[in-house]
Amino acid sequence: MPGMAADADDARKAELDAAFDYTFAHYALPGLAVGVIEDGKVVYLRTAGELEAGKGEAVTPDTLFKIASNSKAMTTGVLARLVDQGRLKWDDPVTKYLPGFRMHDDWVTANFQVRDLLLHNSGLGLGAGDLMLWPEPNDFTRADIIAGLRWLKPTHSFRSHYAYDNLLYVVAGEVSRRQTLRRAGARATVRPARHGPLPGRQLAPGTGGQRRPAAHAHRGGQRADPRGRRRGA
Repeated sequence: MPGMAADADDARKAELDAAFDYTFAHYALPGLAVGVIEDGKVVYLRTAGELEAGKGEAVTPDTLFKIASNSKAMTTGVLARLVDQGRLKWDDPVTKYLPGFRMHDDWVTANFQVRDLLLHNSGLGLGAGDLMLWPEPNDFTRADIIAGLRWLKPTHSFRSHYAYDNLLYVVAGEVSRRQTLRRAGARATVRPARHGPLPGRQLAPGTGGQRRPAAHAHRGGQRADPRGRRRGA
């Protein structure tokens, strides 16, 4: 019945509005955007507040937010599609695709498989090397980050311990990029499996691979230089 469906929709909207209002007030957020998608359709959309407290720039449905480690799922999905297409294997050595890839230990390097890039059990400590990513801006390129891995000493043996990792997903992204470009012959884009290209106006890439003012990682009183040099702190 149309009337009953409308009443249900109104009740659901009221429930979502209440959750929105509570979250916005309880956490004292400067801004908030919420979208609910059901069966491929946007059934709820609401924004409030501003991008930065006191700056006056309102959050809108077109506001872009950083998605942080949600990109790890995208990277994993792209690799999985390449596996399905027969363009790489999960148990291939990473050096098959990135000959310059090196971990601190030669045996680990030789036995490091594509799947290991995603499992957070490389032997590196929690967040090892993250100062090559943050704070922003910094001048580490993707190539610098990959080269810098060899200077990071493990805290555990390979595949024996879970420790959340970011840098190896940079490596995973580079593996997928190279295998994608081998066939495409041009800069590749991430495309959903069935729905064509993602709408460009709703996306903005990060600044990885671009030179920016330096903010180098410190380790043991020295700055780790991914090009193989050491500089005093």
